[in-house]
Amino acid sequence: NKDPEILLVIGSLYETMGHRYVGEAVRIYRRILEVDPEDAGAYTRLGYIYWKEVQHLPPVIHCFSTSLAMDPNQEQGDEMRRVVAELTELYKNLCEKSGMRIQDVLSGN
Repeated sequence: NKDPEILLVIGSLYETMGHRYVGEAVRIYRRILEVDPEDAGAYTRLGYIYWKEVQHLPPVIHCFSTSLAMDPNQEQGDEMRRVVAELTELYKNLCEKSGMRIQDVLSGN
C-alpha cells in the first residue's frame, strides 16, 4: 500500500514491537518519504529511531531539522530542537578538536 498515513501506522507498530523490528520501521518510513518527500511525520519517526534505537547521531540532526522545517509547531518540536542544538554543539566541539569539518562529519565523509 502506498498511502503514507497507513504506512506511518505500520511503521509505528514495528517500533512498538521492539528493537528487533527497528529495521522494518526504518524501511517503512523511508518508503513513506519515497511516496511523499514532504512527510514531516516520517522524518520525525526516523529521527527518533536513529536517536534512541540505532544511536547513529548524524541522521538525527538531518531528520529532526527537516521535519521541523516542514512542521515547526509539531508536538515534539521543542524536544527535537533541543536535541538538534545539543548534537550540533557536540559535533562542532569534536570537529574543532580533531580539525575536521562539521559538514564532513555529519555527511559521513
